Amino acid sequence: MDRRRKQMKKRIEKRKQLKRMEKMKKGTGTYTPYFDYQDPEQIPWISPEAMGQKGHPLFRKDVFLLKILISAILVFIVAFLYKLPFHQLEPIKNTVSYIMERDFQFAKAVDWYEKNFGDPLALFPNVGEDEDNSEGEYALPANGVILETFYSDDQGVTFQTNKNVQVTAVQDGIVIFAGEKEEMGKTVVIQHPDTTETWYGKLGDIYVRTYDSIKTGDAIGIVSSSQTKETGEFYFAVKKDEIFIDPIQVIRLE
Repeated sequence: MDRRRKQMKKRIEKRKQLKRMEKMKKGTGTYTPYFDYQDPEQIPWISPEAMGQKGHPLFRKDVFLLKILISAILVFIVAFLYKLPFHQLEPIKNTVSYIMERDFQFAKAVDWYEKNFGDPLALFPNVGEDEDNSEGEYALPANGVILETFYSDDQGVTFQTNKNVQVTAVQDGIVIFAGEKEEMGKTVVIQHPDTTETWYGKLGDIYVRTYDSIKTGDAIGIVSSSQTKETGEFYFAVKKDEIFIDPIQVIRLE
């Protein structure tokens, strides 16, 4: 009798369990789990070595090559813009020149490379090979007489010359500006290895372009004609540590 009761209880318990399981499966409404459950024992194990072979996403080879390609394209675009003769592009050229001039001292970098490693790479222009001038002393850009002194504008000196005289660089350097400036007209600015800048303004014509490598005595332009058309003139200034100084103090007069 007791055995039969026990069997009946077991059957009742099994039925209750089956009913509970059916209710859990059916549920009172629709339910969609956010994530598919997966037994941890069934998840495949990946070794750290295998994970390392894929590499960090920031250092993927394809991404790195893409960055190099984009950088090269930007460099070529800027270089191409400088080759175009359109006046509409002058504001862009001037902005790029200003940024590059302030953020990177080209002439100083090339001079440092030559002193430490010899001839510069093809990427750099050859600057500072024949330094005949003593430090802080420059040759006269063109023979002439002083028309306006430094104290006229506290920036530079205006020289009067013969007509069509060539204006030459007073020292080795790199052209960081070649174009129009207010009150100076056609102007060339050269940066030298000691970070000093020489400005050549009021030119009749310009022979050089931005980032050209210049040697001492290289012609960078010609003087402009005076109002009488009988003589020529040009403007010369020296900028050291962001301050204009009197060029007569550093020019070697012969």
